[in-house]
Amino acid sequence: QGVVHGNLKPSNLVLNSYPSTNPKVKIVDFGFSSLANQITGNLKSVEERSYYQPEILQGTRPTHQSDIYSIGAIAYRMLRGIPYESGKSSRLNLKPEAKKMEGIVLKALGL
Repeated sequence: QGVVHGNLKPSNLVLNSYPSTNPKVKIVDFGFSSLANQITGNLKSVEERSYYQPEILQGTRPTHQSDIYSIGAIAYRMLRGIPYESGKSSRLNLKPEAKKMEGIVLKALGL
């Protein structure tokens, strides 16, 4: 509680399926949270940058809100199959079965 991860991306999420009747998503790689002020120098690709709030890419220190943004960007990628590009769209154009997630993802992205 009270920890800002600062580097949430798909590779830092692991599905723990034991016991198989109650799978859970676990967040890993908290070592980066202590280096959060160096975030822009550690990004490996344009795709990886899509998981960071625009303010973080400009050098602002990560907060719990930037972690929420990252979760929204991950969910966007899961639902659309493409990385989120900040400022590009305020609609997800989802299939009807995924439509109920749209409001949650847009809110996480600050839209």
